[in-house]
Amino acid sequence: MHPLTSKYIINSMKSGRRLLIFLAGLIFIGPSAGAIEFTYKYTAGDMYRIISTVNADMYLNRILSFRAETINRISVEVSDVIGDRALHRAILQAGQKTLPIAEAGLSLPVRHYEWDRDYFTEFEQDRLGFMTVAEEFFKPMVRDVPVFPDRSLNIGDTWSAYGVEVHDFRDSFGIEEPLHLPFIANYEYLGERDWKGISFHAFSVSYRIFDEPDEAVGLVSPTRIQGGSDQIIYWDLELGQVAAYEEYFRTIFTLSDGQIWEFRGRAEAEVIEAMPMNREEVAREIAEVISDIPDATVRVSEAGVVISFENIQFAADSAVLLPSERPKLDILA
Repeated sequence: MHPLTSKYIINSMKSGRRLLIFLAGLIFIGPSAGAIEFTYKYTAGDMYRIISTVNADMYLNRILSFRAETINRISVEVSDVIGDRALHRAILQAGQKTLPIAEAGLSLPVRHYEWDRDYFTEFEQDRLGFMTVAEEFFKPMVRDVPVFPDRSLNIGDTWSAYGVEVHDFRDSFGIEEPLHLPFIANYEYLGERDWKGISFHAFSVSYRIFDEPDEAVGLVSPTRIQGGSDQIIYWDLELGQVAAYEEYFRTIFTLSDGQIWEFRGRAEAEVIEAMPMNREEVAREIAEVISDIPDATVRVSEAGVVISFENIQFAADSAVLLPSERPKLDILA
């Protein structure tokens, strides 16, 4: 055999062996038949609402001070999609009230208060879930959760990714800029689980936070912030969106005056789909329902469907409705 021929055969055998090893490696490390790729899906014009409820106990210097319930109502619209990124615009309305501690059998003073704040925000999000948010926006509070690796997942697969919590401390500590608290989130794909009787793909998410702000702002401000979150996220594979989540959290603030604030609680949220509204049809249906209410009108405007009551009666010098007016609102509700 010619030496060159022999060399060619040997090299071919080596190349073939390398190819077999390479293919065997693909077979070994490649995803199984049951692996699933998770990505966000967007269509311009998509609209949905998120309703979240947060119940938290607040401790001052390790003593339970009050119990609060916060309701967040979030309206989101996908205004544009460019490549694998979508521009979202959202309005968040937050309301909070203290709950009677006496219900828990505690002899602590009960305080009641309510507050409301509206937030507008816009952000970009790619198909894996990573966000780009301008510095001036306080919301979303938790960003880059959940995010996915760029590969298919089997049950039990784990991964980690950076995220950030953004806090609004304007009212509490006079800090005018959003305070960013970075973290590393650890994920595990759990397979399918039920949420309120419906089966979704589920993930566990866990992260811990520790931060010491560079300098105090104002008379009293946080000098150390630590805490953590443990979540189960329910994923709608067909829609390519989070369907719901439940969370247990704990956050501790050590303040510059020596006080320690601690919040412990549970949160849950679910996404409600909302298709673009046919305003004329909605106005027609509402007009039929409220036809028995005197002086009630319905019209379509740029903002949506406007319902007007021209003659609602209140008790003199008060915001209390007269009993005769309540049936009108019952019909509308």
